[in-house]
Amino acid sequence: MAHKKLLITSILTKSELEAIGMVVATWSDFETDFQNSIADHLKIPKKQLHLLASTNGFSTLLLLHQHILKSLPQYAPYKSEIQTINDWIKFLQGRRNQIAHGIWKRAESNRKLMQSMGAKRASYERPEMVFSLADVRRIARAIEEMKTTLIEFDYFPQSAIPKVRRWKLLKSRPYWGQPVAPPTPKRMKSQNP
Repeated sequence: MAHKKLLITSILTKSELEAIGMVVATWSDFETDFQNSIADHLKIPKKQLHLLASTNGFSTLLLLHQHILKSLPQYAPYKSEIQTINDWIKFLQGRRNQIAHGIWKRAESNRKLMQSMGAKRASYERPEMVFSLADVRRIARAIEEMKTTLIEFDYFPQSAIPKVRRWKLLKSRPYWGQPVAPPTPKRMKSQNP
């Protein structure tokens, strides 16, 4: 184990490792609150929902959340916002997964950037991404903001709407990490002159 720790600290700085840890811890906190919110809406024990989540995965919880909110009359005027919320959660989940499960190295294009290679799924599902330290910190803050906004949306949907609508704009900004362009295949030389 000491060998692995030595290897990662020779690739990433202490600040970068702390930022990665912040993303992981903040997501864990968000996921627990998200599950508790769903359990409250369904009026079932939280332990029961945690069991469902552990066997079916986060994407099941996301679908469940969306269906619950769309079926409750107090959320009827907010169908568009509910979709935006789910899109934003999926987006940040993808970035979190890339950060938490990636294999790290220095970016070849800029040694100040960290490059994460997808480790859990096929490369077409999780391409290599390049992150700056600021990107990783921004993602941790966005997860924290998402958590507090979702709690607000559960109880006071109207007051959370401006924050939710802002998420559509934020997603298009370039500071959430950038995919590494896949290498272009070299053309085969023709054997016939």
